Amino acid sequence: MLAQLISLIFCIIAISKIDCICLDKSSWDFDRERIRKMLFFGLPLGLQFVIITLGGMILQSSINLQGSLFIAGYTATNKLYSFLQCFAMSFGAATCTFIAQNYGAGQVDRVKKGIAASVKIVTVTAVIITSFTLFTRWQILRVFLDVNESGGFEALSIAVRYLTIMSLCFIVLHILHVFRNVHQAMGIASWSMLSGVAEFIARVLMSKVLIHYIGADALFIAEPASWFEAMLCVLLPYFYYRKKYLGNQDTAE
Repeated sequence: MLAQLISLIFCIIAISKIDCICLDKSSWDFDRERIRKMLFFGLPLGLQFVIITLGGMILQSSINLQGSLFIAGYTATNKLYSFLQCFAMSFGAATCTFIAQNYGAGQVDRVKKGIAASVKIVTVTAVIITSFTLFTRWQILRVFLDVNESGGFEALSIAVRYLTIMSLCFIVLHILHVFRNVHQAMGIASWSMLSGVAEFIARVLMSKVLIHYIGADALFIAEPASWFEAMLCVLLPYFYYRKKYLGNQDTAE
């Protein structure tokens, strides 16, 4: 809470120094149409995060039934994943900023080049991260698990298995973040929300249905499967509608 408060104060101070967005009295006037547009864009994104979080909670309920060693190994990999996914999230945010600026300015060619460049960058990044995790998985996960403790090596083996499956799908995660942010940058939030629904469905199916047929491996596959389904929900619409999106910058309003 304190960290968030400090961050808020810093952002307010930084923004107040930017002359072009300095707020005056007229800025606070009630604008029904602008509020409608903000809600139209913001509510789907809010629902997206709520749905994704709910899917994670349902998945966690199944993980908690697997025993303490499984939980320890699974949690260790998730801690590492929280760090590794920062690369995908950062590139996604950078893509959103670049595309939004150029799309708003009507620079369609720069938008297309920006998307292509983003895909190339995240592909290389994903390959590097995947290679790093596969070569160092046993060593890096020992930072979180003590193999000298009772059951420590078994927990480590579970963590390594989960990380192996997850790391092989990092390219999917990176592409998901790129195209999810492309839609958001062009003011089209509905597909991003549907990608969140897809993540929810994948996690529930894996943790509550397929687990009865393939065992605990379903819990390892749940996260990559949710990335893949979500990626399809933003990647396929982009290729289907890209002429509409990029042919006229006013179509997203």
